[in-house]
Amino acid sequence: MKNQNQPTPRKRIASLATVSVFGALMFLPLAQAAGSSTFVKLADKAAPLPVATSFKKVSSGEDRGQSVLSVKNTSHAAIKVAAAIVESVTFHANPKNRTVPEHQIEPGKDWKIEGLARGDKVTLTAVGFEPLEVTVP
Repeated sequence: MKNQNQPTPRKRIASLATVSVFGALMFLPLAQAAGSSTFVKLADKAAPLPVATSFKKVSSGEDRGQSVLSVKNTSHAAIKVAAAIVESVTFHANPKNRTVPEHQIEPGKDWKIEGLARGDKVTLTAVGFEPLEVTVP
């Protein structure tokens, strides 16, 4: 006769995995206290980039069908912003990534980044701020 209280192999594996996860989580505070460089303190995190973004689809002219990213400075000071673009559609002779040089945006003013296609990922960076990544809809 089989003992009903004995766990099946599947239950043993599940309980071993659960114990392993909780055991690893138990040592996490010790690694932080030891000054591990892999953990980022929330106080050390940079401020969000003070910009508002919007997209507009070009409906006429040579760039018809492409999108334009408008980056508006929402702070009270001028900021220098650079852009890195990972293109969703590329031609085999062109690189998949391109960069837009740093541009100074005055308070309340816009900066236009043209020639974007649907699915392109644009990462905006500025010294002292967290990078901002947006995707062309």
